[in-house]
Amino acid sequence: MPYRASQRTALKILTKPHLIIRARRCLLNASLKSIKDNYPYHYLRITKRNINFINNSITLREKIYSYHYKTMPKVFDMGFVDLICNDGAVLWRSTTRPELSICLKQGNQEFRDGEIELQFRNASKVIYFLGFTLVPENVLCNGTDSGVLITRVQGSTGYLDFFKTVKSDLLDVGVNHLLFAAMRGLSAYMGFATIYGVSTIFQSYYTEQRFNRFNRTYNDFWEALQGTKINEAFFRLPVPFIDKDITEIAQHHRSRVRKKRQFKDLVINSAFSQAIHLNPYASNKLSHSWFTPKYQINF
Repeated sequence: MPYRASQRTALKILTKPHLIIRARRCLLNASLKSIKDNYPYHYLRITKRNINFINNSITLREKIYSYHYKTMPKVFDMGFVDLICNDGAVLWRSTTRPELSICLKQGNQEFRDGEIELQFRNASKVIYFLGFTLVPENVLCNGTDSGVLITRVQGSTGYLDFFKTVKSDLLDVGVNHLLFAAMRGLSAYMGFATIYGVSTIFQSYYTEQRFNRFNRTYNDFWEALQGTKINEAFFRLPVPFIDKDITEIAQHHRSRVRKKRQFKDLVINSAFSQAIHLNPYASNKLSHSWFTPKYQINF
């Protein structure tokens, strides 16, 4: 008979107590008080991390967990952490439909995926979200830089029907692409020049029966973003991101493509500037503007 989750957790705590102690210490920074108060046993999630790692290593999970929470106080103020733990920090809002926004929010404590979420919202309703975790260098595979690991990309029930009603306001840009644009701006603020994505079969809720659906959401999405597969589990996404040369696009489509790119650039810059505005007292300013391509033909 399989162990219950609580039994598995207790067993792993008994066998690896030093990992739990190290993970708990990562939340001692005053800036993380709201996380510590709202998620008192959050650190126990190292027993089932957000990725189905090949070797299923608890030590590896603890290393990622500790890095994630040691880095957060370096880039986010206490007030900002409080905001993402409660209402969520608005990083972009539509000018044509103000009820549409992209918010940064601490992940639902019932889930074990990304520790933080970028949420596309209609008023207070979450329509689509992108979960991510901060990862140290050499942890996904040898030679990889520290960066942002996107662990979950998911829409709520009925989001496709909703998207049809707002597609003109979003210039027909998919909400997953809008969230990735916000991720680029936020990553630049945090000082990370590398973004990773989990592959289809290593996403923690993957099932073989739903391969096509998962593959469209993960591998196909990363490939559409010109991602490079670094091993079976992860993709590295190009930074800075350079769009396809506009001269390679059919002339009758160029005007629409330009508008979509300009719209995504607005989201990128909004996420970057709002992160700076909401973190005036961040203890360690790491931000830079790598998200802005130094060259790109748009005539």
